[in-house]
Amino acid sequence: MAGISNNPNSPRQRMINLMYLVFIAMMALNVSSEVLDGFELVEGSLRTSIDNSSRRNKIVADEMEAYYKENPQKVGEWVMKAREVKNASDSLYNYIQDLKDRIAKMADGEDANVNNIEHKDDLEAASRIMLAPVKGEGKRLREKIDQYRSMMGSHIEDSVKTAVLEANLSTTAPYKPGINTRSWEEALFENMPVAAAITLLTKIQSDIRYAEGEVLSNLLNSVDVGDYRVNQITAQVIPESQIVMRGSQYKANIVLSAVDSTKRPTIYVNGKELPSENKGVFIASTGSAGT
Repeated sequence: MAGISNNPNSPRQRMINLMYLVFIAMMALNVSSEVLDGFELVEGSLRTSIDNSSRRNKIVADEMEAYYKENPQKVGEWVMKAREVKNASDSLYNYIQDLKDRIAKMADGEDANVNNIEHKDDLEAASRIMLAPVKGEGKRLREKIDQYRSMMGSHIEDSVKTAVLEANLSTTAPYKPGINTRSWEEALFENMPVAAAITLLTKIQSDIRYAEGEVLSNLLNSVDVGDYRVNQITAQVIPESQIVMRGSQYKANIVLSAVDSTKRPTIYVNGKELPSENKGVFIASTGSAGT
């Protein structure tokens, strides 16, 4: 049973990350129409990445559900965790989508289309939604991401994958010389043009779908982690007796045996471990007649 794993280092993902960093750097220098249009390119690439991740995640989730129908007792624990992961991912993803819609409406009015922002250079809309003194959503978003990151990390044992997941969903404020007191939400949304703010939020949505995929694949692979995997079929002849007297019958069972050639069991006979090179064959010499 093999799950589908996302590849954070694929050429496409590296390109998206590079474009994202380049445009963030350009933002610090100049908010020109070309830069703002550039964010649309990054936004489009991120949405494509999200669509691909969502399809992969659905395949893994559907496979888990199919195994659950075949063997509820064995798969029950893992499918419950998978459903919890999916629900948490969808909840945070949809919350961020709502924030994007609200920022778009703040900039363009009630008929705004978040995928076609008119006032891309609006510097106030994102701040009003995310950093308002009382009802600002920035702190709430940070807390939700922290909770989600902790939950996702608890389902992955691979330290490398955990580190990638935690880095993608980090809420540590970016460091800037001379500015050390800003919060994560202030660093991301204070005086940020709408086009940039929307793209930043889409990047987080992309990271959510990536994290969801990693955890779902890990859970799927955990379903039979302790099982023996059959990869070899051999014929076995099991005689009822090793000695055949003249005139008597020879009787044996001929069966097919399923073997996992990559995983040998540990066998003990009279408290002593049988050497692995014996391949399960026990050999003993008789000490005297009748024994």
